[in-house]
Amino acid sequence: MNDPSSGPNDPTGVHVAISSDGQYIVAVSEDSRVYYFDQSGKVLWNNITGNSLENVAMSSDGHYIAAASQDYNVYFFNETGFRLWNYTTGDIVKSVAVNTDGQYLAAGSDDRNIYLLNRDGTLLWKYLTGAPVKTVAMSREGQTIVAGSADHTIYCFDQSGTLLWKYTTGNMVNSVAVSGDGNYVAAGSNDGNVYFFNREGSP
Repeated sequence: MNDPSSGPNDPTGVHVAISSDGQYIVAVSEDSRVYYFDQSGKVLWNNITGNSLENVAMSSDGHYIAAASQDYNVYFFNETGFRLWNYTTGDIVKSVAVNTDGQYLAAGSDDRNIYLLNRDGTLLWKYLTGAPVKTVAMSREGQTIVAGSADHTIYCFDQSGTLLWKYTTGNMVNSVAVSGDGNYVAAGSNDGNVYFFNREGSP
């Protein structure tokens, strides 16, 4: 199910992530490559994937990197640039998030699903929303996973995949964030509003 607002020929721009100590930076863009830099700007490695890349995330220590691709795959690399695995979804992957130690990876796809995978690439659970999933975020230990969908809804889960709550906004949800301890959630919607919740879903 392709989202008409973001087809495979749309430019994705450059997306970046940084390790918690600022020593490593990872970047992706339309050229299908993941670039891994040190703090001085030296490219330590780059690795080719199957198509333009939509988003990138990195564990806090810089040891694990996830990339979201227009070829329907999530790619997972270690800090040496070795591709550990890739996981195929049903459509373009729009967003990825990795917890602090890289034990968990969340992804949102245009196939309308939110995915949670472990470090080995095993699917732990997925959840079908009403429209393409635009954005995902995860707390430090991976105990809280949040997603925003083009169905105008914010979704909040625990690590087991239990839906803790959902909240309907006035338009598609393009950005979500969760605090490190998992107790607070923020979201931005195309309705022009910023939303802020506790983990129980109270605004």
